[in-house]
Amino acid sequence: MRNVSSPETDEWEGKGGYWELGSGLYGGFNNPRFRYEAVLGFGRGRIENTSLVTSGNYINSTFIKPFIQPSWGFVSRFFEFAFTPRIAFLSFQDTHDYQLLPEQRLDVTEFFDQRNNNFVLEPGFTLRGGYEGVMFDLQYSFSTLQEVSTEFTVINDGHFSIGVRFLISNRQYTRKKPKT
Repeated sequence: MRNVSSPETDEWEGKGGYWELGSGLYGGFNNPRFRYEAVLGFGRGRIENTSLVTSGNYINSTFIKPFIQPSWGFVSRFFEFAFTPRIAFLSFQDTHDYQLLPEQRLDVTEFFDQRNNNFVLEPGFTLRGGYEGVMFDLQYSFSTLQEVSTEFTVINDGHFSIGVRFLISNRQYTRKKPKT
């Protein structure tokens, strides 16, 4: 959470973590420079917000996010660029909050009730660099999940991530038979 009108005098501090794991297919079109992939995955995260003004106020949540992530893009020997329109199902698993003001508590409950168990579209752009079976990923994506509050921004609707992709395939490990 952060204060919309004056971020420099913010009243909340937030932190969290997120991990995901996926597996997919990778292929090509008639032109070898253009590729596609489809990944099925699962993510799990936690969010912790603590009030900097009122001691003891907090809003914590954990969530799961299964997803399907197709991609289409351009490939060269050492670099790849792709458009990735991820579709995910966001489900808040556990939420805890303590607010001194009852109206704030109602706002938090309403927020989680309205946004729990929703499909979200998370389009993004991926840049990969590396060699053969190992590539490093840089990805920017944003989400259709939006916050309607005019007082606080509760959701980071855009994020940047880094990762490593390993290509595990029999093609990488088969050796050509020597000519006799």
